[in-house]
Amino acid sequence: MVTRRAWAGALLLTACGPDAAEYDYLRTERVEAAEGEGEGEGEGEAPIPDEPLEDWDVEGADPLSGIFAVETVVKAKLIIDLEARLVHRLRLVRRGRHVRQRFTLCDVELPSMTGVAELTIPPLLRALIQSIPADSEGDFLSSEAPVGALYAPDIPDVALGPEDADGDGQPGVTVTASAVLCEDDVEVYAALRIAAGVTGEVVDADTIAGEADPTLEQEILGWSDECISPAAALEVETMPGSTFVARRVSPDQDLDGNGNVSCAEIVRTRETP
Repeated sequence: MVTRRAWAGALLLTACGPDAAEYDYLRTERVEAAEGEGEGEGEGEAPIPDEPLEDWDVEGADPLSGIFAVETVVKAKLIIDLEARLVHRLRLVRRGRHVRQRFTLCDVELPSMTGVAELTIPPLLRALIQSIPADSEGDFLSSEAPVGALYAPDIPDVALGPEDADGDGQPGVTVTASAVLCEDDVEVYAALRIAAGVTGEVVDADTIAGEADPTLEQEILGWSDECISPAAALEVETMPGSTFVARRVSPDQDLDGNGNVSCAEIVRTRETP
C-alpha cells in the first residue's frame, strides 16, 4: 500500500542476549549460473556489476571486520499484520571499540496487502539506492572484547526526491504498484526517506543481532493512473517488534569472484522468507 504519512518502528531492549541460531534470513550457498550463461547470472537476470572492495586500511583490524548482509524486519499493521524488510550491505573495519563502516541499502520490500494493494521496487530504483552508501566512523561498540559488546552505530539516512531522483522524467522516484481497483500495474511517484536505526549485540564473529528503529517516510507526488488514488489514502500503523540481524557473507556469495560481495550479489543470493 501507499501512504502519505511517515511511519517508523521501535522495539525496547530485551533482557537476554540474542542467540545466533535463531537468525536465519540469508542463504549462504552459492547461486549457480545457468548453463551457458555468465558467472553468477541466472535465467533472465542482469549481469552482476563489477564493484571492487573498498580500498580501506585494514592493518590491525580484528576478526569482526568484514562484510555482512543485514536484514531488518519492520512490523506494521493495516487491518492485518504486515511486514516490510530492508536489506543492507555492511562493510566494517574494527579496531577495539572503534568502527569504520559503510552501510548500503540494497533492497526494500514495502508493506503490501495481497489482493488489495502491493508495492514493488523496480530495478532502476534498486540500482539507485545501491549507489548511495552511508559512511560513518566512531566508537560504536561498548567494549574492547567484541563478543557480547553492544553495537550502536550512527547510520546516516537515505533521502530520495522530490526532484527526479531516478532519472526517469517523473518527480521523486518511481515505485510500481498494483491494486484491486487497477487493471494493470501503476507507477507511483514518491519522495522517500529511509533510516535504519539499529541497536544490537555481537553474538559471535559472524553475527550481530538485535532491535531496529527503522523509518520509511513516503510523500506521494503523483501517479500514472487515478485508479490507485484510494490505495494512496491508506495509512500504515507501525507496530513494536522490529528486529535486525547481520550475518557475515559467505565467499560463495562472491558470484563474480572479484574479492567483494556487493549489494547486487547479496540481493541475488538472498533467500526470500
